[in-house]
Amino acid sequence: MQSFTTHINEDKKRFIRKNKNMNNFEKIEIIKFFQKNRQAESKVNWNKSKDMTYDDFLDIMMQSKLGRKTNLKCNKIKVKSAVEGEDYVHIIMKTKEYCAYIPLNYETAKKFNTRELGVCGGPWCIGHSDTPFHWNSEIIEYKQIPIYIVNKNSKWIVMIKDNNRNYDIWSVENKPNKTHEGIPNFSVRKELLNSNQKNMYDEIRDEYYNEDEIEEIDIDDAINDYESLVEDIETARNDFSEAYDEFNNEAYQIISDTKIWYLASIEEKEDEKKEDEEELEHYNNDINNDDLNQDEKELIINSIEQLEEDIESLNYEIEELQSDYDTLEDIAVYEMNDYDIKWTEDPPYEDDILNNLHYPSVYDFDYSDYLELAENYMDFWSGSDKGTVDSEINLYIQYEYGSTSFESAIELLSDYGLYHPEIVNN
Repeated sequence: MQSFTTHINEDKKRFIRKNKNMNNFEKIEIIKFFQKNRQAESKVNWNKSKDMTYDDFLDIMMQSKLGRKTNLKCNKIKVKSAVEGEDYVHIIMKTKEYCAYIPLNYETAKKFNTRELGVCGGPWCIGHSDTPFHWNSEIIEYKQIPIYIVNKNSKWIVMIKDNNRNYDIWSVENKPNKTHEGIPNFSVRKELLNSNQKNMYDEIRDEYYNEDEIEEIDIDDAINDYESLVEDIETARNDFSEAYDEFNNEAYQIISDTKIWYLASIEEKEDEKKEDEEELEHYNNDINNDDLNQDEKELIINSIEQLEEDIESLNYEIEELQSDYDTLEDIAVYEMNDYDIKWTEDPPYEDDILNNLHYPSVYDFDYSDYLELAENYMDFWSGSDKGTVDSEINLYIQYEYGSTSFESAIELLSDYGLYHPEIVNN
C-alpha cells in the first residue's frame, strides 16, 4: 500500500508536470531538486503551483533551508576526457554562487550541453550532438566566446560578442535573452568583462577559434542526392511538357475530326431534306390531277403529311448539328468533356496528364542525405518550408500554365536555401 508521504510527493510531481509555463527541461530540473531537497517543498504554495514560472521555482531553489544563497564548489567540477587549459577554461569570478567555463572546441561544448557540467543539460545549438554547424557559425565564423554559467540549480550561456562589449544570454531553452541581466543575482559586466578577461577572450579567439579547425564534411552522398533531385525535377518538367503537348495534339485532332463529321452530317441531312422537298413538290402537283380516284388521293395526302413531318424533323436535326458545330469553334481543349458533343472518339482528360507523372518531393527518402545536410548546414528549415518547396516544384513542372518565374530547378531550390552541397565546405 502506498504511504501517505509517497502519495503527497507523487502529487507534487504531477503539479509540476501539469504546469504549462515551463518546458520539459525545467520541469525535470525542478522535480529532481525537490527530490534531493525535501525541506524546500514548504516554500511552495502547491495549490497555486500550476501558475508558477520557472523563475518562481528558481528563487526557491537558489536558497538553502536557512534562506541563504547556496555556494557552488567550482573546483570539484570535473569534465570527463577533457583537460583544463586545452579543452576548456575555468574563469575565476568574485561570486561563489556561480561557476563559469569556456569550451575551447566543439567536442567539449557537446559535453557542456549535458549534465557532465552542472546540474542540468540543455539543447544549446553550439553543442548540438549531431552537427558542428552552429559551433562553426556562431563561434568560429562570428568569433563569439561561449561561457557556460552554472549554479547549483541551472545553467546559462553568455555569448560574448567579437567586440568584447556586447553579449547575449542564452537560457536553458536555447533562446537568446536580449536583456543583459538575464541571470538571477549575476552581473555579466562585473563578473565577465574586466580588462584581463577581455584580453583572454581575444587570445582564445586567436589560438582556438580559427577557421582551420573546421573539418570538411563528407558531402559525396548529398551531392548524388542533390543532383538526382535536380535531374528528377527537370525530367518531370520535360515529361509534363511532352504529355501536355500530346494531350493538346490528341484533343485538337479529335476536335478537327469531329468538325469534319458534323459538316458531313449537316451536308447529308441537307441532301435528304432536298430530296424530300422535291418529292413533296411532286405530290403537291399530283394532288390536283382530276383523273385520280379517292383512294389514290388519300394515298398522296398521307405521303405529303409524312414528307412534311420528315422535313420538319430534318430541319431540327440540321439546326442541332449546326449549333454543335458552332460551339466547337469556341471549345477549349480542357473543356471538351464538359460538352454534350458527339465526339468522333472519347476526348482525353487534362488531369490524366498527371496520372503517370512522377513529381519529385523534398519529403522523398530518395534525397534524404541531401535534405539532412541542408537542414543541418544550409539556410533551410524542415518544417513548413518542405511543403512550400514541393508546391513550387509542382508549379515549376507545370510551366505551361505560367505559374512560376523560375528558369531552372537549381534556381528554384536555391531560392529556398537548397544549394549545392559544396557550399558547406566553402
